[in-house]
Amino acid sequence: MNTMNTTGRGLDNRVKGHLNQQKVLKALNRFGWLPMRQVHMACWSGEVTPRNAQRYLAQLLELKQVTWKVGPDGSRVFALTSQGARRVRIELGLDATHDADFARRAMPSYFHRCLANDVGLWWSRLHGDTAGYYTEHEIVTGRAPISSAPRYMTDPLGKVPDALLTLERPVTADNPYTKWFAWVEVEFSDKPKQEHAHMVAALCDILAFGKQRWEINSDSVMRHAVVVCPRASHEYQLVEGVLQFLGANSANYDVKYIVQHLVIWRPGAEEGVTLMEWIEEKQAFLTLRDKLRLWWPALPKE
Repeated sequence: MNTMNTTGRGLDNRVKGHLNQQKVLKALNRFGWLPMRQVHMACWSGEVTPRNAQRYLAQLLELKQVTWKVGPDGSRVFALTSQGARRVRIELGLDATHDADFARRAMPSYFHRCLANDVGLWWSRLHGDTAGYYTEHEIVTGRAPISSAPRYMTDPLGKVPDALLTLERPVTADNPYTKWFAWVEVEFSDKPKQEHAHMVAALCDILAFGKQRWEINSDSVMRHAVVVCPRASHEYQLVEGVLQFLGANSANYDVKYIVQHLVIWRPGAEEGVTLMEWIEEKQAFLTLRDKLRLWWPALPKE
């Protein structure tokens, strides 16, 4: 028997296990809490089954570094304990905390937060190594470069994103920025008419207020807005609202830029759809566009 090779394999497995535990702890620190399926997607998106997520969560539960409770959809939802947060601080050097009231705290925004998590995970899968994201938890705890839109754009309080997406880009003659940001808005429930109108105006402001771009530091720009629409009715309401708003305010906005860079994402879809692409497929909305005296070049025929 080759004891050296056996020992080597054992050591490798221990190191691998340790790193995988850290991977789970880091994800929980970024998101605040995650149901099992999102632990799987955050850590092992290339694997078909959640076997690794189950294995390492079980190990961390035994170590008392994570805890869980049942979420509103019946899923087990996991979060860091004080021991888990301490391990993240010591081993990963991250500013980790834990929610001492996690087990007792109600989760009224559970489904909304899950959708905000989903869009970041989708973006990362879509764009690979050039993509990044900031979770809703990172934004509300001050760990993202943007906590709200500039107040002059939206309202006296400043609108808060549900997530932020990033994309590394080469600098060219047409693009002076090394990083593009995308603002995320999640449409889970049906908003009252006035609240929906405010969201539409804010999204247009964020993208192209005064025909200018929102620069973030000296090397980044807010390039897109992504609206998560789990139901078709959300899509129709969003597009109609944007067209009506731009029809009444076209002199103050870059209409073509907004319809090219405001993206609808349907949960589970492989790619997003720009408003321009969405409208081109629906004659009633092309008619509404013309009625509102909005215009942009038609998409090229494939």
